[in-house]
Amino acid sequence: MLVLESLDFHARVSPWRPALVDSQRVITFEQLAALVHAAVARLRGGNLGEGAIGICAADPMLHAVLLLAAMHDGRASCVLTGNGPRPPQALRLAACLTDGTEPLAECPHWAIGPEWLALAPGQQPRQPRRPFAGADPMLRYVFSSGTTGLPKAVGLSASNIAARLINLGTLGLPEGRAECAMMLLTLSTSWATQQFLLRVAAGGTQAFARSAQDALAVIQAQRVDLLAGSPLQLRGLADLAEALGLRLPHLRHVLASGSPLSRAEAMHIRARLCSNLVERYAGTEMGQMAERPPGFTDAAEGFLGQPFPWAVLEVVDPAGQPVPRGTPGRLRARSNSMAPGYVGDPAATAEAFHQGWFYPGDTAVLLPDGRLHVLGRETEMINAGGVKSSPTPIRDFIATQPGVKDVAVMGIDLPGRPTEIWAALEAEEGLDLAALDRACRAALADRAPVRLVPVASLPRNANGKVEMATLRTRLAAT
Repeated sequence: MLVLESLDFHARVSPWRPALVDSQRVITFEQLAALVHAAVARLRGGNLGEGAIGICAADPMLHAVLLLAAMHDGRASCVLTGNGPRPPQALRLAACLTDGTEPLAECPHWAIGPEWLALAPGQQPRQPRRPFAGADPMLRYVFSSGTTGLPKAVGLSASNIAARLINLGTLGLPEGRAECAMMLLTLSTSWATQQFLLRVAAGGTQAFARSAQDALAVIQAQRVDLLAGSPLQLRGLADLAEALGLRLPHLRHVLASGSPLSRAEAMHIRARLCSNLVERYAGTEMGQMAERPPGFTDAAEGFLGQPFPWAVLEVVDPAGQPVPRGTPGRLRARSNSMAPGYVGDPAATAEAFHQGWFYPGDTAVLLPDGRLHVLGRETEMINAGGVKSSPTPIRDFIATQPGVKDVAVMGIDLPGRPTEIWAALEAEEGLDLAALDRACRAALADRAPVRLVPVASLPRNANGKVEMATLRTRLAAT
C-alpha cells in the first residue's frame, strides 16, 4: 500500500513539511516518522502477544501516530471509544492503548498520553518493519454507522484500503489535489482513516480540530483548502462563521457525507464556507460510491448524484432481480474496495452481503441518464395509515422553520394504533410548537407529524448520523 514507504520518503525529501497540524501543534514529516518509530519501540518493549491493538485516544494526533505504528509493527488496529461499540469476540486484541478510559476488560491496558508525542533529544533509533501475515491481511477494524440498529465491526484489508486510496486519488477529485485537508470526523470512522492515510501517502498536511471554533481558527491559520465532514458538522461550522462574520478565502472544496443535505443546508454551507460543495454517498463497507457535484440545482429529495466508475450499482426488486431504469427498488452495490463482511457476525453478513453484492439498506432509483437517486433507508420509510412517506422531505421542511435547530423524523408504532409520523426537535428557547404544527399541516398535509417532541439533543454516532433506533426507543417511552 506504500503509506509507510511514502512517509519515509517525505521524511527524507521534505523533512520540514508539516504532516499534522492543529491549533497548538505542528508535526513535520521528519518528526512524524520519528514518533512512529518511537511508538513501535514502546510497543515492542512491552512484549505484546499476537493480535491487533485497540486504540482509544481522544487526541487525533496521538491516534494517527498509533495507527501508523501498528502498521509498522505488522498489526491491525481497532477503533475503540469509551462509550462506543465493543469489538466482537472473534477479534482478539493483544492490548488496548487507552488515554484514560478503559473500554475493555478482556485484554491488557496500556496507558498512553502526551509523552507518546514527545521526542527524546538526539537521533531516534529506527525500528525494522515487521511484515503482516497473509496475502491480504486486515489493517483496520472500524464500526458501521448503526443508524438503524447496532454498529457492526468491519474489517478493512490491505487491498480494501489500497483500492480506496487509489480511487480517491484519481479522477481529479479534491482529495488527490489538496495541500492541507481538515476532516471534522474522528479517526474512529473509515472515511477519516482513509483521508488521513491519503494525506500521508501524498505528502500533504492533515489538520485536526477539537471544536467548531477551533476548526475555523485552524482553517485560517493553516490555509486549509479541503474541508470534509458530516452535514451536521458543516452546518454548525457555517452557522459559527456567519455569526463571527468570517470569510475563508483559502478553502477551495467542502465534502459532505453521512446523510443527505437539504437544499437550504447546501445553500447555507456554500454561502458561508465554500461554493465548491460536493456531497458524497458512501458507506463503511463500500467506501465512496457516488457524488453530487458543486452547484447542483435540482430539488430532488434525498441524495441525487453520479456513481463513481469503480462502483457498480443496481436497483432490484424483492426477489433480487434488476428493475427498469426509473423504477424504485432496493439498492445493491459492489466495487474493488468492498469489505468482505462483518467480523464475528455471520447472520448480519449473510443479510447484507450476498453473491458478491453489498445491500446498504437504501431504497433508490437509477435514472435513465445513469444518476443515482437515493430515496431513503428501507427501514425508515413510513407507512402511516396506508400513506407511504419518506422522512426526508418532512425533515427538510421542518428544518427550515424558525426556532428549529435540528430535527429527525420517523414512524412510531404504538399498541393498537397505526404507525404515526413523529418529529424530534432540537429547538431554540421559546419555540412556538403550536405555530410549527400549523405550518406543518399547511405544507405537508397528511405527511405532517402527529407529534412534535422537543429533545435536549439528538443521539448521533461518530459519523454524525442520527441513531434512529436509540431515538425511537426514547420517543416511544414518552
